[in-house]
Amino acid sequence: MTGTARNWQSLVEEVHDDRRRGVRVGIVYPITIRGISEGQYFAEETRTLNVSEEGCCFESAHQLKKGDVVSLEVRKRVHLGPRTFQIAHVERRGELCIAGAILMESGDVWGISFPRKNKSKS
Repeated sequence: MTGTARNWQSLVEEVHDDRRRGVRVGIVYPITIRGISEGQYFAEETRTLNVSEEGCCFESAHQLKKGDVVSLEVRKRVHLGPRTFQIAHVERRGELCIAGAILMESGDVWGISFPRKNKSKS
């Protein structure tokens, strides 16, 4: 059974990875997000958990929902201005909301070069 469980977990991870648009990099950036949550405007200083060319995952104390639109600005790169992101998925972890967001406009947000996604697995 242990071998079966490991094979199943590998398959789940592979399917999950294939759904992602690009390579995600586990980098923590200090960010400011602004938006509407439960009918009220908010601005919050928080951090990313990972980033990609197409989006990011971040923590929030606000109750965001799939489809919400937020403005996100990397605090160390304020000269680039805020960018618009749409919330793609939300997971609750205690008091925090972990949100996955998709970048809705083009341009460099993070200031890094991302590796290309490898389609073949060895």
